[in-house]
Amino acid sequence: MKHIGKPGLRAQFRAYRDRLSDEEYADRCRQILARLSDLPEFRQAKTIHVYWPHLAAREIDLRPLISYFRASGKTVVLPIVDFEAAAPRLCHGIFTSERELKANRWGFLEPHDNEMASATVIDAVIVPALGLDQRGYRIGYGGGYYDRFLSMISVASICPAFAACIVEHLPAEAHDVPVDVAVTEHEIIHHTTRVRPCP
Repeated sequence: MKHIGKPGLRAQFRAYRDRLSDEEYADRCRQILARLSDLPEFRQAKTIHVYWPHLAAREIDLRPLISYFRASGKTVVLPIVDFEAAAPRLCHGIFTSERELKANRWGFLEPHDNEMASATVIDAVIVPALGLDQRGYRIGYGGGYYDRFLSMISVASICPAFAACIVEHLPAEAHDVPVDVAVTEHEIIHHTTRVRPCP
């Protein structure tokens, strides 16, 4: 079988998203959210890091899950890429309203002038990805922000993904960090490859 590198895999996963009809996309998102909302990792969590979906890129639509978390009394924080740091990193803005979100340089919506939360108070993380493999390694958009973030925390990391974007093996580098759980429209996959940072 011909080896496909990360650029080719990103193109493959994006092409799959683009082929989905509006009805297929909405139905798959609903199925994934139904599984996500019932995960035990969220039951005791008080503060959850969630990404705001880039709908034009057909990311899993997590908006109903965000509303569900907030209605359950949980604090939701959204990622903000801090470009002022020596090495760009993820910060965590407390979500209050969609009206307060503004697009960053890539078109992803982020909290604007919101109260910030320390990574130390986060109890669970929902991680975006274009695709994953059976070990929990993911392909994102190439910035490495989530890998750096995940390497510094020891809470559950969960990645929603379309089942068609789960492959057997992805090329992984030393700095890549696998997620603990992948959730598709068909199943919940628990991974055991992650090495936790020392407390």
